[in-house]
Amino acid sequence: MKKCLLIYFSQQGSTKKVAQSIARGLKEKKIAFEFHSLIGGTVPSLDSFDMIGLGFPVYYSNPPFSVAGFVRDLPDMAGKPFFTFTLHGSYR
Repeated sequence: MKKCLLIYFSQQGSTKKVAQSIARGLKEKKIAFEFHSLIGGTVPSLDSFDMIGLGFPVYYSNPPFSVAGFVRDLPDMAGKPFFTFTLHGSYR
């Protein structure tokens, strides 16, 4: 069975909700998944996953500094499927 790691950065909970929606779709396709928040903790080894998803909000056209640093420090993942999902909003 394929396995996906869903990594997300969510301060207010919106990005986490989108990650959970993606997880429901993965489950329907019989793809196992694990969640990991970039706020606290260590990311598990990417080697044990077949696919990686990364979600984060966009602030003033940029990812949060912690997300940019995480992406910069990623190992070479040549050939491994990778996707991102981003959220943005504005003032009410």
